[in-house]
Amino acid sequence: MFGGLPFIAGYTLAGGVISALVSLPVASALVCTFICCEALIAHEIQDYHEDFGTTYTTVVGIGLRNGALLLGITTVLSLVALELTAWWFGGVDIALNAAIFIFLIAYPLYSCRDSLTPAVGRGRMLLNNRISRIR
Repeated sequence: MFGGLPFIAGYTLAGGVISALVSLPVASALVCTFICCEALIAHEIQDYHEDFGTTYTTVVGIGLRNGALLLGITTVLSLVALELTAWWFGGVDIALNAAIFIFLIAYPLYSCRDSLTPAVGRGRMLLNNRISRIR
């Protein structure tokens, strides 16, 4: 367990008081938890071939393609949580919101670039083969 939500859970279990369930610290913790989930899934995607057959991870259990799908789902959930937080609390600067939004999209793409690059190359190769057949 990692991220903001387990921290808040531990804080409240130790006797700390959160003024409201829907508050800026809780919403920020939710966004941070989704970012941590994305980091874990991206790490498991990168280590898939090393872990396959030796260690059971989520991505090894569900497969590489489903792991990429799970990464996409957590990315969308983090974007939705960010935008709902910005909308609900309203005081978030538009430049800060845009920077965080771009980060939430760029981080999974950058962290899985080694896995995505060969797929993009294969797509180009297929496209080039189709073009050469047409000529």
